[in-house]
Amino acid sequence: CTRETKFYEYFAEQFRRRITDKSFEAIIVAAQAIQFLSQLEPFTFLPKSELEKIASSISLIYYPKDTVLFVQGKSRVEYLYIVHHGALECYYEEGERKTLREVLGEGDLYGGISILLNNGISIRTLKSIEDSRLFVLPKKLFMELCEKYQVFSEYFTDLFGKKMLNRSYAQIIASGFKAREDALQVFNMPVEGLYNKELLYCSEDLSIQEAARLMSERNCSSIVVRAKSGEFVGLVTDKDLRTKVVACGCDFLSPVSKIMSSPIHTIPSHALVFEALVEMMRKKVKHLVVVDDHQRVLGILAHYDLLRAQGQAPVFVMQEIAQASTVDQVVSARAQVPNLIYNLINAGAKPQHVARFLST
Repeated sequence: CTRETKFYEYFAEQFRRRITDKSFEAIIVAAQAIQFLSQLEPFTFLPKSELEKIASSISLIYYPKDTVLFVQGKSRVEYLYIVHHGALECYYEEGERKTLREVLGEGDLYGGISILLNNGISIRTLKSIEDSRLFVLPKKLFMELCEKYQVFSEYFTDLFGKKMLNRSYAQIIASGFKAREDALQVFNMPVEGLYNKELLYCSEDLSIQEAARLMSERNCSSIVVRAKSGEFVGLVTDKDLRTKVVACGCDFLSPVSKIMSSPIHTIPSHALVFEALVEMMRKKVKHLVVVDDHQRVLGILAHYDLLRAQGQAPVFVMQEIAQASTVDQVVSARAQVPNLIYNLINAGAKPQHVARFLST
């Protein structure tokens, strides 16, 4: 190819012809997507079969310089955007002043937080400052991944919690909810109606194996550890089982006190969802023990409970019903439906979509 120009031009022409073929183009994009995403969090958490499924549904879109992709508080986000090449400016505009400015480059994501935690409305304006190419993943597939893989959804909720520690960002989120008069008013909701009131606890000397069995039976992601004095002194989560037992080879017959997190992190039952999110991020935990005004333990609030309370609630209610293994669990999940339908209607859901949800 280097020595013979005509030889090179033959292959170059063949490539130009094939690249205009949509089916060939799709194969190229899929191959690029698998190679790119397999090295990028949170896609590194997914099995190869899921990456192949993503690659078959993903598109690569070109945006010339100075293209405004989204306008804060107005544009609806229907895809997860992954920067493959180029640079984009993300910012919040107040008058003529840009705040919370951030430049997104190769490997950065946009849209996940807006979809999961802001009713699908763009939180900030997004504009290309260079010619850019972005992979776009359909919202439906993104939500399926969040529902199926907890570690995948945790990536976005953790990122959101970190951003909420920025006072300016938190004020934008809060004002956005007020401006839309959103029926769910998620961040202003008290955690009282969200946490798990069926407290699962065990003694300090119970074996790790037995504690894990109880968690599995009750379909709980945590168990509270209680001392002989009756005081709750620690917490064991499914993450503790993975990182402190499975990964480190800890003896399953050891007492749970060996791997519990202590002291427990608490939050009042009257605290707001916003406060719970901030507390989780400050303490770097995903579970909080809910207490009353007299510091009596009432239940457990998990980050998953907060995510379920967002605009994607129908997905999680259906998942709870599908995964229920007892009549009581079905009844508990089903009890959420009337209030959810009321909220969906107030939020402007189409009747046919509500009917479809009811029949699912």
